[in-house]
Amino acid sequence: MFLTRGRQIERPNLRDLLSFLLVSFLLFSVQEGKRIYPKQFSSAGFEETHSQKALPNKTEVIVFEEMENTLLEVFSGIYNIHDERFKRIYQGSGFIYGFGLSQKVYCSKQHNLFLSLDFKFYSKKGKSTFTEQETKLTLKPISFGGFYLFARKSIFPFAEVGLDYYPYKEECDLHSTSGSAWGFHLKGGILIPLPALSQLKIKLYLRYSKAKTEENNLEVNLGGIDYGLGFVYGFDQF
Repeated sequence: MFLTRGRQIERPNLRDLLSFLLVSFLLFSVQEGKRIYPKQFSSAGFEETHSQKALPNKTEVIVFEEMENTLLEVFSGIYNIHDERFKRIYQGSGFIYGFGLSQKVYCSKQHNLFLSLDFKFYSKKGKSTFTEQETKLTLKPISFGGFYLFARKSIFPFAEVGLDYYPYKEECDLHSTSGSAWGFHLKGGILIPLPALSQLKIKLYLRYSKAKTEENNLEVNLGGIDYGLGFVYGFDQF
């Protein structure tokens, strides 16, 4: 305690002092806020900010390429025949090559439906299992099918189903035979446009086929699995 003019004064309490300073600071802040708020946050600015926040997120833009109406192609691949008897005579796989024509019959944005016609050629030499004489098998399959193609950005996947006609001929010094068989195929793959020439595309494919026939009371399957690549040129002639 201190004596001042004969009156006793108590030392101020630290808690009360802090409370007083805090209340004073809050009152000062409120008064300053009333003067600053209209300049920094006008009603127009608030509405603009609110409208920006209310805008919906931008949706993804779907990019697709429009396919040409007519497609010409040449291709080559590796062909493996299913039948075990052919595997013993014509060991290993052989080359198959051909050309094809496809025509668009339906289109809706990136969805395309084509009809196709393919001509292929396959030839393989082997040796007879009994006489060890050289024999040669020739296949000239003709395929008619329809395939769906999805065109989006820079890659076009496709899936195909169709019918096959297999003319065949087997030549040997002792005995030769020829005939034909009907079958079906399933095929899938992708088309990749070339950057410099979008009308020209690289084709990668995998194909499964089945075609049964009967020779000397034995059923044989001329179908198999082939895979390869080709080049496709598209144009709008029709």
